[in-house]
Amino acid sequence: MYGRAKGNFLVLSGLAVAFFVGLVSLGAWELRGGTEEPPKPQIVGSAFKPAIVGPELHSEKVDAAVVAKNVGANKGVRDDVEPPRHADAPAPAAIARSGEKGRWIYIDKAGFRLYLAEGNKVIDSWGVALGKVTGNKAKAGDMRTPEGNFSVQQIQDASSWTHDFKDGKGVIKNAYGPWFIRLKTGWKGIGIHGTHDPDSIGTLASEGCIRMRNEDLQKLKPLVAKGMKVVIASNAAGDKEDAKGAKGASEKGAKEKNSLKSGKKK
Repeated sequence: MYGRAKGNFLVLSGLAVAFFVGLVSLGAWELRGGTEEPPKPQIVGSAFKPAIVGPELHSEKVDAAVVAKNVGANKGVRDDVEPPRHADAPAPAAIARSGEKGRWIYIDKAGFRLYLAEGNKVIDSWGVALGKVTGNKAKAGDMRTPEGNFSVQQIQDASSWTHDFKDGKGVIKNAYGPWFIRLKTGWKGIGIHGTHDPDSIGTLASEGCIRMRNEDLQKLKPLVAKGMKVVIASNAAGDKEDAKGAKGASEKGAKEKNSLKSGKKK
């Protein structure tokens, strides 16, 4: 009888110890937050410009758009970078209809884009900056990019070249980027080159040359050869605006002239 009671006591004691250990473990688990899983990043911001925030990530403002910045294992995606052009994107009509057989360059002034083509297929394309004044070049120093069918005359190392753009900033080092692809246009000093000011790409900013981002020029240069055809298409939009302005000025002058004649008759 005594032995049975002693056995029961030991069993109950064991159960009590196990219950107590379980309570202690549960309390420790709750103090740690109830889970080992880290909080998931959340998407915040507008529907068009979301920003990712969460563990190991923070946000910063870049060009008026909040974008995620990577400071850990996760990678934020910037939305202020020019998207790549897909190989299957439609080629400009001038290239698609072209009868060219070899590799050539097509510059779309209206779209601020340079296309490298093989026959009637686009190999790649990049954004460019053009002359400060729209329309076809008419005289030296008019800040216009010439239009027409030209060719590559020479490829020169421009990494040590400097230039004063007369903008108050003085002489600029590496003003032309790493290369100057000189074009045979009938005008002096016209070419495709890099820039010290990548923010100017997509604008009317040069003295007549075609500017590219330096990294884009580095991709283009190995694919260019002396004598390669270069077509610079007209800036139709700019030409229309110039024509519209000239027409408006002409009409205004004619009206004023007629008004003076009417006044004399009276």
